Amino acid sequence: PVIENVSSKCVAFEGSFKSLAGDVLMPGSDVTPRGLATASAIKVSDVVLGGDVIVIRTKPTSLDGPFLSNFIRMSKGRVLRLVKGSTVYHIHAKDLADLEVLMPPLKEQEAIAEALTVMDGEIEALVEQVSKMRMVKEGMMQDLLTGKVRLV
Repeated sequence: PVIENVSSKCVAFEGSFKSLAGDVLMPGSDVTPRGLATASAIKVSDVVLGGDVIVIRTKPTSLDGPFLSNFIRMSKGRVLRLVKGSTVYHIHAKDLADLEVLMPPLKEQEAIAEALTVMDGEIEALVEQVSKMRMVKEGMMQDLLTGKVRLV
């Protein structure tokens, strides 16, 4: 849930809204309600933001963006109660203002966010490993089923 690199940027225009490092970004609408209970902290400033994006600008001296994005993701049930709609689902910034955030001291927030980021990386690596193992298994099964390889 942390955006550290931006691979492409559009040209800023007059009145464009730009990110500040530490902002938390959420989709404002989606075809599934669960898609709205996601958040990502952006660590890059001056990225033009637009479309249906909710921007939560944290106060860096009291609330860590990556901590808040993880908190929102972990509070899916509470966030989903704020979603409205039936075909296309929406969530509004004013509704999120009522979301109660439990905030430990800033240093602890940063440590929690860092630990969760490390765990996300480890999970991602394991998922990739499982995917590769499944492909190997599929290939081995194909060889066995076609008779290319025989077990003795």
